[in-house]
Amino acid sequence: QHLSLTKPETRLYDVEASGQSDPGVGPAAFCGVGLTVGLLGVAAGTFFLIKGNECS
Repeated sequence: QHLSLTKPETRLYDVEASGQSDPGVGPAAFCGVGLTVGLLGVAAGTFFLIKGNECS
């Protein structure tokens, strides 16, 4: 305890997690689409890098 407190300042929080336990398929789908677009971008960039080096 702190010396200047007249009574303890302990707080207990009760949180209901029933609404947050099942996030659904949205975040997983968003992650999958993002990874797919990122990998396609890397593949396209590699393709154009190789194609550009062959022309010059």
